Amino acid sequence: MRGEYEGLQALIREINPAAIYTWCYAHRLSLVVVQMSSCSANAVDTFGNLEQLYALISNSKKRVAIYENMQKERNPKARVHRLKRVETTRWMSYSSALNTVLLTYDIVINTLEQIKITENADFKARSKATGLIDFFLSERFVLTAICYKNLFNILDPVTKMFQSQDIDLLGAVNSLQAVSSSIKRLRSDDAFNDLCNEATKFMNKSEFTFTSLPIQRSRKNKLLSAITCIEERFHSKSQELLKDISLFSVSVLKKTKSDPNTLPNDAFNKFCSQCLHPSSATIDNKESSSDLEDSDEEEEKEDTVCHTSGLQSIFPTLYMALQIACTLPVSSTTPERTFSKLKIVKNRLRTTISQDRLEQ
Repeated sequence: MRGEYEGLQALIREINPAAIYTWCYAHRLSLVVVQMSSCSANAVDTFGNLEQLYALISNSKKRVAIYENMQKERNPKARVHRLKRVETTRWMSYSSALNTVLLTYDIVINTLEQIKITENADFKARSKATGLIDFFLSERFVLTAICYKNLFNILDPVTKMFQSQDIDLLGAVNSLQAVSSSIKRLRSDDAFNDLCNEATKFMNKSEFTFTSLPIQRSRKNKLLSAITCIEERFHSKSQELLKDISLFSVSVLKKTKSDPNTLPNDAFNKFCSQCLHPSSATIDNKESSSDLEDSDEEEEKEDTVCHTSGLQSIFPTLYMALQIACTLPVSSTTPERTFSKLKIVKNRLRTTISQDRLEQ
């Protein structure tokens, strides 16, 4: 749908070059997570092995029973967790898959060990279980998992907020700026030391022995993947304009009316420079005497028009901005959920349409 060169966006801009493209913030943030999770070999190996773990255990009811029974034996009162897929259409599926494994880490390892013992004849399952055990019992996995767990702790609340119905563009822009600042703070030396300490505590709590990181490793250039993705996908040319348009929303107008100091110092600068165009009509400096005589009458008529006419005829540009502010959503998650439920009802109707109860 984006179609910057040949898609829908390009067709609309052929008709109106001033048209502004707006995206679903929830989808864009989900794309940031996907790109962030494939930025390095450690991340690819981590989430790839999480997907293999799900496939190995979930493809057999016997293995699922082993995994669930071990949870019940260790924590009888706790909720039984199920492994999650990594690549799904659900929001933050990467976070759900990683958190489930970290919460039931020792049980996952014990389940894989049990698969090796009970399914000794199945060489495929045994080899996969052995490879997963070797990977999960490494410091490389623990450090990578804890690092992405901290990143997801920052992104998860924003993703859920983008799916709500009462968020406006101003709140979305401010939330993205806060996310970018929080991720930048994770690159400090103190944050890295905290990450190492958290990984050490996690390994000390476990009952297993971990493979250490290699002492000598090849030096590689590290890119600011998460920060770069956010800046590329959200900090576009229209970002400041959308921020100004969001100031026309009802909640912001009420807040500004009660406290004018809450209005930003650069409010409407981008909107005025891009959306307000001077009139092409030229004004003749030589006014006739009849025009001067009728000027007072015209001023009275203008005052009458301002009181009797609507906002649309007096301030057409402002009226259009208010229309956009009241109708422009931050994300399209609500209609997508509606269509998803409609699809479920449609499939249910299709499967039961030949039943006798519908013929009565």
